[in-house]
Amino acid sequence: MYSQIMQVQSNHIDFQNILDSLYYPHYMEKVRHDYMKEVFNIDIIEAAKKGHLYVLRSYNINFKRSLYVHDKIKVTADAKFLSNIKLGCYQQIISTKDNLLCADANFEIVCVNQNTGRPFLPNELKNILETLKNNN
Repeated sequence: MYSQIMQVQSNHIDFQNILDSLYYPHYMEKVRHDYMKEVFNIDIIEAAKKGHLYVLRSYNINFKRSLYVHDKIKVTADAKFLSNIKLGCYQQIISTKDNLLCADANFEIVCVNQNTGRPFLPNELKNILETLKNNN
């Protein structure tokens, strides 16, 4: 499973002095993009220049415990086959202080053709989905 160590930023803290819930997906997104680039060689910025827009179709997040300013966290990403055009990504945020799960989420990702606005299967995603499908 791919992971990165990050630190909760002070500007992401809400009035209760805990990490605002909207930033959990923010940390996950950064790791997910790096994961796609480092593991699958998909650079979403370069893909967008070709009209291949990798977008979230849906996600479900479960909040388990609060995080505080400067907490160090491990954010994970693990891809899974969902269908012939959908890539799944299971992610966790884990406190490095006590190794406790703070949040987990399932993301559903599709690639949309910029010109048509419709999901499609570029070759780079086709190869990944085939590999994941065969590993299930």
